[in-house]
Amino acid sequence: MNEITKPQKSALSQFGETAANYRVSKPHSQGESLEILASFVAKGGRRFNIGVDIATGAGFAAFASAVNADLMLATDPTPAMLQQVHKLKSERGVNNVETMMVIAESLPFSDDSVDLVTCRVAPHHFLNVPLWLSEVNRVLKPGGVFVVADTSAPEDPEIAKWMNALELKRDPSHIRNWTPSEWESGINTTGLKVTDTALGKVNHECNDWTKRSNSTEQEAAEIEETIRNASPSIKAEFNIKEDEAGALTWHWGVSILRAEKP
Repeated sequence: MNEITKPQKSALSQFGETAANYRVSKPHSQGESLEILASFVAKGGRRFNIGVDIATGAGFAAFASAVNADLMLATDPTPAMLQQVHKLKSERGVNNVETMMVIAESLPFSDDSVDLVTCRVAPHHFLNVPLWLSEVNRVLKPGGVFVVADTSAPEDPEIAKWMNALELKRDPSHIRNWTPSEWESGINTTGLKVTDTALGKVNHECNDWTKRSNSTEQEAAEIEETIRNASPSIKAEFNIKEDEAGALTWHWGVSILRAEKP
């Protein structure tokens, strides 16, 4: 689990090419996981001085968290993604969100210097999640809050294997979706203490899902075939359905966890 995993394609390359797609993506700009993340950040009426959103993408988690922070740093390794943050910042008239180019596993912040760290729908691209979690623990102040939300695999190893294989077929920068139990164990292992957990869902429609990643027609066709040929247990797990027009829909689970640094 501690070894660095190399993806077929770097996230920097993948999201540099598709950044604009994510600014208008409904699953990223809204949804259950974003609402739960915001509620976990706001728990107890907390107000934060400095917050950091990791792998911010177009910045949706940063904007949601900024409501409870004096300053929110939206960080990402992809310049094209940070450009999307600036566009949304201007459109929304937000004044307390700034951007930084940051790699998740090497956070450029001093020990015990940050009040809040958030991250949404990104760790499945990280090269070394345990190293990143240790970095989160390092930079958080005592009493600081960490909230993470990411698509998660079922605990059944065979179904998880199918899910991750499909994700990789669609996005070569994908590495692995963790299970809910892996998330809780991984966070607690760093010394952070998990205080709240939730399991949400993100709905997908196949054509939209493959277009967002710039899949070729052949790749999209192969993905559709894989979904249609899924076993009954997989179809039941993800609620895979096909309407009369042939459109495929399903959902992924999303693990949302809140932790505090003692």
